[in-house]
Amino acid sequence: ADDLSSQILKWQKSKDPNLAEEICVLVIPILERTISYIYKRNEFLKDEAFSKEIEKLWSSYLPRFNGSSKFETYLSSAVKNDMIDLLRKGKRQEEVIKRAYKKPLCAFYEECSDEFKKAVDSCVESFSEEDQKIWKMYESGESYFSILKKENISKTSLKMKLYRMRSRLRNHLSQYF
Repeated sequence: ADDLSSQILKWQKSKDPNLAEEICVLVIPILERTISYIYKRNEFLKDEAFSKEIEKLWSSYLPRFNGSSKFETYLSSAVKNDMIDLLRKGKRQEEVIKRAYKKPLCAFYEECSDEFKKAVDSCVESFSEEDQKIWKMYESGESYFSILKKENISKTSLKMKLYRMRSRLRNHLSQYF
């Protein structure tokens, strides 16, 4: 077994904190390299994935390593499998958002991550007070007719306002895709 693998096996037996620090110094570049390879274009997802994998490193990967292969091979395959799962989750979230552009966002809001919800809320807060009011009515499922009556604006104006708000949201949330 290579040096890293033998150090990990030693750490599993002793749980020595000094040895854990040495392992961490050797393992972090492997994690960064593997995650960067998968998330070439999306820094946000790369950072999120890295923090999740660091947590898993100590709770799952290191304790389960049995030394039958090089640790780098073991870690890379485990991380890649997790990243594939995260990418699939991201694809599902992207599909949810695409559907939300056609329907009020509230219909799919609960399926989204907390960070995504915060991004949506911060974008909506940047709308004018009048637009926020219209957006809230639209999101609550009110009909165009009801909104037109309450706001006393033309149908064309309402459609244009909603189109612009959805466009701003789409641009603001583009980092998630």
